[in-house]
Amino acid sequence: MEGTLGRRPSLLDPSNPLHRFALELRKLKYQAKAAGEVAATCRRVNISRATYYAWLSGKQLPSRDALEITIKAWGGDVDQWLERRRKTEEQLVAQAAKKEKQRSERREATFVTTGGVRVPMPPRSFILHNHETAAHAKIWEAQKALKRLRRTDRAPSERSALLFLALLDLTPDKDWRDADRPAVSISKMMTWVRIHYNFEFPSHARDSIRCSLATLIRSGIVERHPRDPSPLDNLREVSYQVATDYFDRL
Repeated sequence: MEGTLGRRPSLLDPSNPLHRFALELRKLKYQAKAAGEVAATCRRVNISRATYYAWLSGKQLPSRDALEITIKAWGGDVDQWLERRRKTEEQLVAQAAKKEKQRSERREATFVTTGGVRVPMPPRSFILHNHETAAHAKIWEAQKALKRLRRTDRAPSERSALLFLALLDLTPDKDWRDADRPAVSISKMMTWVRIHYNFEFPSHARDSIRCSLATLIRSGIVERHPRDPSPLDNLREVSYQVATDYFDRL
């Protein structure tokens, strides 16, 4: 039936940023009619039914690229929705930071006895236990870092952010101070992103990845390793590495 979610809609809380985003997405989905149906959307955006329903039930924020394709297919304003997604993302990160601050304050209020003296227990380092939240925050941080390094107002894509994180070997649980600059091939980047960020690049995504890397190379942020003046982009064994000057500025 047109205009339905295909399963019983879950109750959403408008005060929750992710739920609020899902409610607005549902409205657009209803307006899109046939184009918004699960089969048509999954086929067009290349996502699973589980992902489709996760978006509409407020359990997952769509990636920037997937959202752009979806909004175009559903007849919405792409720029408006990308801005709405950006604000939702910022709110989620702020929400996670607020919860961590509250946990830290509770830990600081706990006392231990050392050498007969009662002293406050030092706060433990911040670890996001929810992997998806940690990964989401790290991708957002990588986008901000790339935007600052490139000195541009245009937000980098999630693909560029994921490649940047792979080049820095920054898993969701690592601090930016623990970044490294290994030489990594495209194949290894794709595998690394799948393992650590649970994101599967399509088999045909190599050309898009090369384009993203080419942009980073033109910006001076990334370089081929070893440096070679000949265009070897089409060879799998070519590796890439974050340039020393930019690595030191992180």
